Amino acid sequence: MSNVEKLLENLEKEKNLNKYTTIKEKHICPICGKEFIYTSGKKYCSEKCKQEAKNYPSIEELLSKYKEFKNWQKVSEFFGISRNTCLRLRKKNGINTSKPSYDHEKILELYKKGYSTPQISEKIGCDGSLVRRILRDNGIKSRGTSKIVQ
Repeated sequence: MSNVEKLLENLEKEKNLNKYTTIKEKHICPICGKEFIYTSGKKYCSEKCKQEAKNYPSIEELLSKYKEFKNWQKVSEFFGISRNTCLRLRKKNGINTSKPSYDHEKILELYKKGYSTPQISEKIGCDGSLVRRILRDNGIKSRGTSKIVQ
């Protein structure tokens, strides 16, 4: 058998072998530059690189904006992430994610002094629907917008 025939035979064997085995492709991670074995849908070499690619804000950035806005919804909007992503980042970093309790008596007192629900919610740092619910639960009917303190 000549060298050409041997080469052709070996080439044929490799083709048949490749039909039945998975070829492992190597890719380079776009974040760290490491080489990794590609599997379907995998773009990064590790979970750390995957999270880094998402460009989430650090927990320090989240907390500083929370101190400024006093509202997680506004913090989420500022960073362009969902509330759930914000919640997940806080949980992951051990930040208390329970809902804050608000002083119901203070809310009732402000309303009786003539403040509107939007004014109260801004002053207290909560959502307007919470103020309305506290008023409703205490049997106070909405007075509308006619008697608002400026």
